[in-house]
Amino acid sequence: KIQRNPAMSINMSTFVSKSPQFRRDQLAFHSKSKSKSPLPVRTTRDNKTTPQNKDDVFKDINDFFTSSYSVAKNINVKAHQKAVIICDGAFVSFYKDGKRVDRAPIRDDKYEGYKSISHLPLTIYVIFLNYIAGKIDFPKKEVQELISKTKKIELQQLVDRFHEPAKIKINLHVVSQSLKFLESALKNETVTKVELLAFCRDMVPAIKENLMSAVTSTVELCHKEVCKFKATLTEESWNDVRVMLMGPHMPRKGNTHTQYFSRLLNVPEEEDHKLIYCEGTEDEEAAMDILATNVTDTEAGCAFFGDPDTLHSDVLSVAARAYLDKVFKQSSASVGIVQLYTIIGDDFGNLLRARNALVGSVQVPDLICLPEGLVTETHLEKLTQMAEEFKAYVACGMLTCDSSHLILVDPTGQVILDVSETTGPLCCDTRVGKVSLLNKWPLSQEEADSIKNQNPDLVIMPIGISFPREGDQNGLLGVARAISSRFECAVIIVNSVSERSTIHFSELIEESVSVIVDKNGHILAKGIPCDFSFEIATILQAPLLSPIDQSDGYCPHLINSH
Repeated sequence: KIQRNPAMSINMSTFVSKSPQFRRDQLAFHSKSKSKSPLPVRTTRDNKTTPQNKDDVFKDINDFFTSSYSVAKNINVKAHQKAVIICDGAFVSFYKDGKRVDRAPIRDDKYEGYKSISHLPLTIYVIFLNYIAGKIDFPKKEVQELISKTKKIELQQLVDRFHEPAKIKINLHVVSQSLKFLESALKNETVTKVELLAFCRDMVPAIKENLMSAVTSTVELCHKEVCKFKATLTEESWNDVRVMLMGPHMPRKGNTHTQYFSRLLNVPEEEDHKLIYCEGTEDEEAAMDILATNVTDTEAGCAFFGDPDTLHSDVLSVAARAYLDKVFKQSSASVGIVQLYTIIGDDFGNLLRARNALVGSVQVPDLICLPEGLVTETHLEKLTQMAEEFKAYVACGMLTCDSSHLILVDPTGQVILDVSETTGPLCCDTRVGKVSLLNKWPLSQEEADSIKNQNPDLVIMPIGISFPREGDQNGLLGVARAISSRFECAVIIVNSVSERSTIHFSELIEESVSVIVDKNGHILAKGIPCDFSFEIATILQAPLLSPIDQSDGYCPHLINSH
């Protein structure tokens, strides 16, 4: 107990070292207890204790994987080390076949001068930050010390460092104004928040000029060294060059040299194969180890998942997203119906009209419901792109060569539900709740029980009919209420007006319009009759499972996009 108490460890260890009798007693105790002690125990979830087997076969396998992975990646990476550039912002190093052949500075005296002078106003700010917040007394000692250091900057030093009259003038202004502010603060032994902010804002133009000068200086030096290295490489080696950037967390986004190499290699700044930012890495050996990991994970991702990027993020990410969607359901979500004239086979035209309706809406819903026949399987990727663009779930009826499918696409563009005439109704978990797609009504008892047992929060039924069928009370509204009553959930029926319609527009009345009802059958949103001869898209949005209108009237949040 004494050894396990951190608060007592120092005092007791001192006491033990000065007390031979205590030390002998302690050793005797451990000697006795050790001979009779069982294996260490591990407490499980149900508070039962189980022996911790030192020969844990699972741990052995994992340890063997770790060691095997380390050996494999260090051998594997050699084929990708023909040309490597490592840049830490101050120096750039060049490697050929795993060996460093050159290292050069990419910051000169001018760069250091721009940085130091620009840090002067920032130093003043941080000195007074806690003072103006009332957390400390006036920092007299720090102010006096900074005044002393600032007075050592003479005009001739600025001339020798910056050369150009314009740059000398800018930095002289920063030094003189900083000194003036400090001396005034020291004389009065006080600074107000207004005074400090006014000083900071006055320094901004000069700081921006210095930032531009510093960037120009370091990029030009870096580019000069990179061009020298490139001249020693074959075209094949240059095309396979890898760039490792080392730096802290804060300057990662928009990092100067990340931008430079991104333009030079014509790859995205967040690209993770040729251009790699090693956050928190301080030495080149560690950067090369990250390159080895990167190369090996890329090849393993292709081997297992057919995707080079899968292992460049948490391998648990997809499963975590699916699980957390179940745990953290949104209490409410906006859902939208796009009811429009669809032309079978004109996927681009149909999707364009739907997209225009969404772009023109006040708010893009969390879930977009499109009618049947909007797209064919040939252009499924266009539908997934729409989900990615609007960062929303998209439900739609898709036509294939032999049947009709209902699909649900998540905001990342992945098809997470595919219901056909043979699969029957299915459910899946989403951020807006558990969603089921129906391709027909009524259902057999077996199908209905299957959905009921999955306890859906929302049932979606994309269709393409233009008149109420026999036996449907109140048209599609009656169907929606019947489904809602059967499964005790919200229901969306989205209809299309297609070229398959055979009746006159006068018969296309309210019974055929799209509708959203809550679990009690109350109307959340309702479409309007649309003449199929016009290209009209109607979007309706309503909070999921939260009625906004208890009457059977039209939803007040109706948005028409033409």
